[in-house]
Amino acid sequence: MIVKNRIKIWPFWDDISPSIIPYYDSNLNSEKTIFIDFSGVKRFTSSGCSIIIAKLIKIINELSGKYWNIYFGENHSCESFLNNIGANSIITQEIPNKDLFCMDSQVDKLKEVSIGNTISFPIYKLNHTKSSGRESVELFIEWLVEELYEYFKNTNLRFDLFLKMLKEIAKNSCDHTGKDAFFGIDIINNTNSNYIMFSYCDLGIGIHHNVKKYKEKYGEDWSKKGIVDSYHFAFQPFNTTGGAINKGIGMSMIKECSQLLMFHLCIFDANSMGIVPPEIVHSVIRDNFYNTGSAVGFNYFGIVNFCGQ
Repeated sequence: MIVKNRIKIWPFWDDISPSIIPYYDSNLNSEKTIFIDFSGVKRFTSSGCSIIIAKLIKIINELSGKYWNIYFGENHSCESFLNNIGANSIITQEIPNKDLFCMDSQVDKLKEVSIGNTISFPIYKLNHTKSSGRESVELFIEWLVEELYEYFKNTNLRFDLFLKMLKEIAKNSCDHTGKDAFFGIDIINNTNSNYIMFSYCDLGIGIHHNVKKYKEKYGEDWSKKGIVDSYHFAFQPFNTTGGAINKGIGMSMIKECSQLLMFHLCIFDANSMGIVPPEIVHSVIRDNFYNTGSAVGFNYFGIVNFCGQ
């Protein structure tokens, strides 16, 4: 069976490519059931999955009055993977109008999944709400310690710095969006090298549009400013678009931690991908940003090698 009127999901989730796929299709017939088609997925990871979840939820919210179904066809391995890491449940819970044949996930307990040399952990959902303050951030850090400490305690990875970097990412997300976020992480053990791959995705408008709105609110003409200008502002210590709770050091600390960890940390925002730059000057930031050709939403994607264990 080949379904029509579908959002066809990218087949390879084990690299940076899921961040670039926009997914929204203007040819969708919103008068009929829209299928989220996972039948062609070949390789899947938690880091790729969290990116896809965030993109799909934005589209589902835009088409909230329409009917949806999730389709796996004969791809039982992908269906099992999404059930075990909680992704299927997250997506179906976000669908207000399910097609008659749309099935919820049937898994008693989430668990990490080992496929070949890759360990994929359950998707972690951060419930950022204005009323709860930063409670979601603290719960996230507790979960990271509980899930990952045993894997890295006998390695050369500075786990404290890794947690600090992720905490600053989550704090920025919590303070500036007030919307849910999703985190996926995988450990890949190869013969010659081991590495972590993670993604952090939120449902907000991203740093570039946040900075632009903030500047225009206070009377600055930002019409000719681009993403390089926004990140030049964001990376400067003590610059913030938030309220009194913000000290404006989050992005500079993310940069510092990623460099100390030797993380390859990328930020997808608006129509661009940026690699966290070694210096905060316009020319260096510009040299580390790339045009993706389409709106990519907002997410962090990081990779770092480690030794031991």
